[in-house]
Amino acid sequence: MTSKRIDELLPAMNPVPEDHLVVSTESNQSTRRLAVAALPYRGQYQGSITRTVAGKLGDRVSVLDFGAIGDGVADDTEAFQRALDSSSTLFIPAGRYRLTAPIYVRPTRRVLGSGREATEIIAEGNLAFVFERNRGPFQIDPGSADDWNRSSVEGMTIRMSRGGIRAIGHEFRAIDVCFFGGSAPAGQNDVDGWCIDMVDANECMLSRINAGYGGGNRHRMGANCIRWRATTPGVNYGDSLIEEVAIKLASPGTAAILIDGHAADNSKIVNNMLLSRIQINAPASGSGIIPLAGTNGIKLWNAARIQLLDCDIEVVETAFEEYSTVVSGSGSCVANTFIGCISHYCPTPYKDSNQEVSRSVYQRNFIGCDNVGPAKTGNYSGDGGRAQDGDAFLNGLWVMSLFSEPAIQLRSRDKGVLLLTSDYKGEYQPNADGHPSTGKPYRGLLIELSSKNSTKITRTVSNADLDPDQNDGSNLLDTRLELGNGENDVRGQLARIQINDPLYLRPRTTEPPRPIEGLIYYANAGTAVPQTGNYWLGDGIYAKLKNGIVAPMAVAPGAVPIRERNLDFTVSPADFGKIHRVNNSNNRTVRIEAGLVDNGTGARRLWIIRQGTGGVKFEAGPDVVLHVPDNRDWIGKQNQMVELVITDDDQVFLNHIKPDVVEPFDQGLHWTSGNLTIGAYYLGKLVRVSRSDPGYLEIPAGLVPDGMDAATFKVMKVSSGDVEIRPGPAMTLISPSGSSSFTITQTGKIVNVTVSGANSSQQPNHIYIED
Repeated sequence: MTSKRIDELLPAMNPVPEDHLVVSTESNQSTRRLAVAALPYRGQYQGSITRTVAGKLGDRVSVLDFGAIGDGVADDTEAFQRALDSSSTLFIPAGRYRLTAPIYVRPTRRVLGSGREATEIIAEGNLAFVFERNRGPFQIDPGSADDWNRSSVEGMTIRMSRGGIRAIGHEFRAIDVCFFGGSAPAGQNDVDGWCIDMVDANECMLSRINAGYGGGNRHRMGANCIRWRATTPGVNYGDSLIEEVAIKLASPGTAAILIDGHAADNSKIVNNMLLSRIQINAPASGSGIIPLAGTNGIKLWNAARIQLLDCDIEVVETAFEEYSTVVSGSGSCVANTFIGCISHYCPTPYKDSNQEVSRSVYQRNFIGCDNVGPAKTGNYSGDGGRAQDGDAFLNGLWVMSLFSEPAIQLRSRDKGVLLLTSDYKGEYQPNADGHPSTGKPYRGLLIELSSKNSTKITRTVSNADLDPDQNDGSNLLDTRLELGNGENDVRGQLARIQINDPLYLRPRTTEPPRPIEGLIYYANAGTAVPQTGNYWLGDGIYAKLKNGIVAPMAVAPGAVPIRERNLDFTVSPADFGKIHRVNNSNNRTVRIEAGLVDNGTGARRLWIIRQGTGGVKFEAGPDVVLHVPDNRDWIGKQNQMVELVITDDDQVFLNHIKPDVVEPFDQGLHWTSGNLTIGAYYLGKLVRVSRSDPGYLEIPAGLVPDGMDAATFKVMKVSSGDVEIRPGPAMTLISPSGSSSFTITQTGKIVNVTVSGANSSQQPNHIYIED
């Protein structure tokens, strides 16, 4: 072979890594051959080792390595698919890459562009990329769960024909990605018409996402932007971050961000997400402040515990929306928080589904927002709204103690009702509003503003009579409002409670529900006081005292309780202050026992009327001293009243009250023409007998009332018939003549008759005649 210089050699056509080069060593001027792939490489920094050039170039796999052109004309679909099937990290250099079908990406892949202005994907299919999870033909780890993909995409622009990216499963990242174009023929219901469609995803992050900004048709976005949806029944998804997002919608009926937990199971949700620093608008063509019809900014559908921070939505038909058809349960929109969110030039700044399904959206918080909240906001003159920009709408507010302990809570269960409470809950209370302390905690203060006529201040009520932690009776649940420190409080008592308007007590037709001493209430029916007929004196104010006694305080003038008693009875505290009518033809006994009046409480009074013909006698129990005038411990006349005064040292005083206009010289008269058995009615009277033939007056046993030694009456013969006075059975008559009866024969003559009582200590049931 003829020797040639190197520069005289023919160029190598289509070299491959296995081709050899001629190399020489400077020290001994020897020459050798070396494969191109084995060329050495060493970094220019301390500690570097020598590697091959092929190894160094293999550190970064480029889509160009698999045949992609990136000129915007060639179809790079196959090259992208081969590259992502082969490499865990794929670099996409600057260029315009045309994809005619979606690229399906295995789990744990990283797709890295050269930046949004350098790397551009032209997606002519329904999607650009589908990031699959660890299942089926895309499974890479058979030994682990099938619900993750752990892939990411970064640093590129995607120009869409229909949609952009679909990511299925957990731990996906999309960072610094821009979207243009696209379409959504079915609007928010279009399956593929989304820039980013997150499916059954947790622990994910979407950061620095732009869609539709830039101006002109080249940068117009016709698709929806971000959807987060749950498709697997029985599982909650979310737990992720969406931040630094700018969206400009360009088609009617589209949505910027939809957090959608309802698709698979209406009782499940998307939850625990942070949406931070998001800017959205959707102006109609040719106008800067008129939005496209049917556009939505951020819609939460069956979403819970979503935090929206510094979200600015302008010129969108509905800025913020919370929607659910589930009432106060799993699947409701619950505990979502809006902080520093803004809505400008939006016909509907905020709406929820509570008008459609009551309490499907609840426990929300709005802090420092502008035109965003459940109440209309306005900051201009006139009645622009019920809230001012920056007002806070809080579901619950805790005030901490000096030592950072949760001390006082403010919240509201119903409209117009403020509840001031703390960390207390009753054992028997239902979980009325889903809150740990429930809607009616044991301790607290409830202020109700629902009436335009009055404001109600109420102590909260539970189902139990007492708080189990404090069963000393001091917190009985009838308490509604208590002002003052209390008698034993070290801070002292409250000197005065001042009420500047008349105090109103609502009329009651039933008794107060709990028997607490010290209640004062207004009753306008007898059913409002216990033992109807004994205490009821008509409409008025009543007080509930010790031992279940209800005393009238302010009733009709002169009203006095009255009760009819037809049997023997023992006086009780319930009898005080009443008139008792003893109505019986037989003798009755009223007994007074010791201990009726507490020490140091003065004396008590009651009145007894002998209404019937039978006598009424008073009897003292042990240790009771009965004081009676003239030793008369009975009521001697029908319809006569006696007042009893009972002291706290068990002294009882009887005060005989004579009937009206009864004088010491008064004499009752009775006229009879027939035979007559003398009854109690005739005692103390002059009985005049007028008949032409002989007749008689019989004196029966038991005529004298109990307790009375003897009683008298007079008999006068008026006409010609003689009058015999004779004893009845068990009676003995003693007359001046010594006979067992006595006859009045002289016309106009008056005879005095004295009858001893059955209980007389001397000669009981005797009749004495004074001729």
